[in-house]
Amino acid sequence: MNDTVLSEEVFLPSKGLIYPKELEVPKSIVVCPFKTKDLMGLFSNSESSINTLIKNCIVGDLKINIKDLHIEDRTALFTRIRAITLGSYYNTKRECPTCHKTFEVSWDLNNIECEYLDIDEYPIPITLPASQNNISFGFVMPNEYEEIKDLIEKRKKQFPDKEFDEEEEFSFYYTACTIKRIDNIIPSLESRLEFLLELPPEDFSYLRFLINSINFGMNNRKYVTCPHCKAETISVLAITEQFFRNTYEIPAGIRVHKGILGCAPTKNV
Repeated sequence: MNDTVLSEEVFLPSKGLIYPKELEVPKSIVVCPFKTKDLMGLFSNSESSINTLIKNCIVGDLKINIKDLHIEDRTALFTRIRAITLGSYYNTKRECPTCHKTFEVSWDLNNIECEYLDIDEYPIPITLPASQNNISFGFVMPNEYEEIKDLIEKRKKQFPDKEFDEEEEFSFYYTACTIKRIDNIIPSLESRLEFLLELPPEDFSYLRFLINSINFGMNNRKYVTCPHCKAETISVLAITEQFFRNTYEIPAGIRVHKGILGCAPTKNV
């Protein structure tokens, strides 16, 4: 038996720049392969079970809770943990939107492109173009996602007869959460929403531009060609329970075949 424990240093897409200094989040984290015991409960496909798997595979101590890491940093960690445990090749299924036939898409997890954040200061100080308000811009963190979800549910209960465009509502609240400071004051979510509503449209558009332009993390999309109809489409590297399982072939010499359950008459003795 080989008792050698493999480990790998994973550079975080955020480089640890977007977290409070007191949490001392490093720019890279060392991880090791997971074991069978780490898979217990994983296939419920819940976020908490994936966070537990990541925690069990981290070498050393972290002050920050795994659930509080930015989604792009967590994705980078469990992608590399999967690669050093089960291998870098991973196959997914994709339904062609043109001919609706399913085909296989192969991913090499050792060759996933990644954008790394490079900033001088965080949150990022900016001046809004129309109002000339000074704010600090930042990235939406996991606890803020929860705030957004709770707020949308609260609004639904408050106005049960009103039709909500959840995508539009989410986009608006998401934009508000990127405002980390207003004139050096850290505002509540409600204050950010009120501030955003009163902004000139040009300022709102500028914030949306920043959100869409300052991206960091793995590129989990690629163009693929359907082998059936030759149409080109985009495939997304989806993280499901299958991501943490390998695919195998039945050993040679083992076969099964379909037939009709039958019997042969026997003579009375």
